[in-house]
Amino acid sequence: MRLLGIIVLMLGAGVAFAQSDSSSAPVKGKKLCVADVANSSMKPIFTDKVKARIVEGLQKQQLNAVDEGAITLLANELGMSREDKRAFSLDKCDYMLLSEVAKPPAAAGAAGEANQIAVNFALFAKGKFTEALLRDSSVAPVTDDPMNAALTAADGVAPKVAPKIVKK
Repeated sequence: MRLLGIIVLMLGAGVAFAQSDSSSAPVKGKKLCVADVANSSMKPIFTDKVKARIVEGLQKQQLNAVDEGAITLLANELGMSREDKRAFSLDKCDYMLLSEVAKPPAAAGAAGEANQIAVNFALFAKGKFTEALLRDSSVAPVTDDPMNAALTAADGVAPKVAPKIVKK
């Protein structure tokens, strides 16, 4: 009897998970894979939350954005690693977005602010791994809370990426 109760409980949890997952189903269209967010800011940032915020913003822009297991490697410039290219192929992506939480670039005019956070990102298309379609940054206002700053900066990614995606 106890085993039956455990099975019923597990089935109920599975149904609840399936229902909650279907409400956030991605939009149809070209698949935009969003890689894990790197952190070079030297600040305590929950990058999984930043990535979820980016995916959510892209989906609100009616893009087929999905949270993928590819990773963004820290380097002088965001670029596709061998593992990213493999994930791109295995996950049948049409585009991949790499991003990192960082200090703002000097061009943003605020590189001297110790508490300022930016999300740098690069968008790559299928078959064009050596040159990004878009390289940009979203800078958050100065704040004492680096996590909130990172989330605010993440909100600026989708409006810049959306126009570059062919929606067919």
